[in-house]
Amino acid sequence: MNQKATSRKITQELEKLQRSIKIKLERFYKQKIKGSQLPPETLRQKFGQQLDNEIRNTVQSSWFYSNQIMQETISEKNPDFKIQITTKDIANIESTTNKMSDQFWTTSSKLWIRENEFKVDNKSQLVQLSEFDIPAAMVGMSLLFTYYAFNQAMVSKRDETSLGIKLKFVTRENCIDTAICIPLNGRVFGPGDIPIIPIVDTHKHCKCRLIPTLS
Repeated sequence: MNQKATSRKITQELEKLQRSIKIKLERFYKQKIKGSQLPPETLRQKFGQQLDNEIRNTVQSSWFYSNQIMQETISEKNPDFKIQITTKDIANIESTTNKMSDQFWTTSSKLWIRENEFKVDNKSQLVQLSEFDIPAAMVGMSLLFTYYAFNQAMVSKRDETSLGIKLKFVTRENCIDTAICIPLNGRVFGPGDIPIIPIVDTHKHCKCRLIPTLS
């Protein structure tokens, strides 16, 4: 399968994961956080494990799918080599889940605070600020969870296999991230190089992916 077809295949799978977790994140926020009298840090202590389970499922699915793509690429030239799920995979899935959970609660805190923010208008009256766009925020988070995990897994397995695999940075179709992603499109990272991965804090909507290549 050529790289363009592989890229489309990755998009199809990750978009399914992204849509599923987006629905769950938005539902969780609206049911557990929005309008609550308790701050998000308190709600995290009460409901955090429930959310972590959902995030872990998404991260793990994206991680294992990345391994599958790596296996398909390796099999083209080395059909006897089998990628295994290792303790490194499990540890990285856990650490990525924790990082993504932190991101969710940071974003949720901003949304929750905005619900109760006011400003003083030119008549010295308090005016409540408009709320942030919750669905848009959850789209960003869900994209981050799926693509970040996929790309992290690709780097991890490349370094673990030591087969001389290279990773090609491929932007999504109609990419609008001109400052960050387009200059990297097509760049190939060899073993030992650390590829650019979507920036967690400022680039949550990134849909670029790392595609393995043996050429």
